[in-house]
Amino acid sequence: MKKIVIKTISIKRELDERGRVRTGQGLALDANRIREIHYLDYCFYITYETEHADFYKKFCVDEVPPLATKLSFSIKEEAIYTCPRCGREVEWDADEPYCPKCGIEGWVRSRKVKVLELYVPSLRRELEEFASKLFNVNAKYFDEFHVDLHGGFKPRFKVSEVKKVRLYNATVVGATIVENPSFVESYYDETEQSVHQLQGKFVVVKTDDAEGYDYHLLAFEGEPQLQALEKIAQAPRR
Repeated sequence: MKKIVIKTISIKRELDERGRVRTGQGLALDANRIREIHYLDYCFYITYETEHADFYKKFCVDEVPPLATKLSFSIKEEAIYTCPRCGREVEWDADEPYCPKCGIEGWVRSRKVKVLELYVPSLRRELEEFASKLFNVNAKYFDEFHVDLHGGFKPRFKVSEVKKVRLYNATVVGATIVENPSFVESYYDETEQSVHQLQGKFVVVKTDDAEGYDYHLLAFEGEPQLQALEKIAQAPRR
């Protein structure tokens, strides 16, 4: 038995009648042989045990990317509800089922199936894992500061820009280690400014969203290593 790492863009939730999980490449994996699942940059990485490693070779990578998020999972049984006409799984509008294909409402069939249930960590937990791996420390979430076009908390320190790293909950665009960080709070329709000064040494992870940026501060234990950050760092934007 050999462990391999299969890279795929998707994992089908419902198992087939043989207890196998379908991936984006059409592979059918025995759910009982899946050991770990990680996620990074819109891809899943499945650690899988098999006697036929050569069969999966073209779907594999050498290892799970070091910064990938580990996802917990379980195999469980649940009822699903399907359209009596086409067999498609129904959707729900409030408490009323309907088929998005046929338009049938109010009457469905149910059946028991096994599913692969993924449990996604919270954003805070995911950033703790990311920061710990990136700097080789034990990081714990501390606080968050937001800034956008309307204003907010602008850092008074430099954050190293990185090539975008897509985690499950957020996209990382910068990171750094900073001592005694401070933020200037101001808003476009106000003239007053205030400074927020923190004491201590922190990992700062910068993420973007639809409106602006979030600066996540994490306290840490250990001596930070910068090699991983240097590998994903970008030249400063002009």
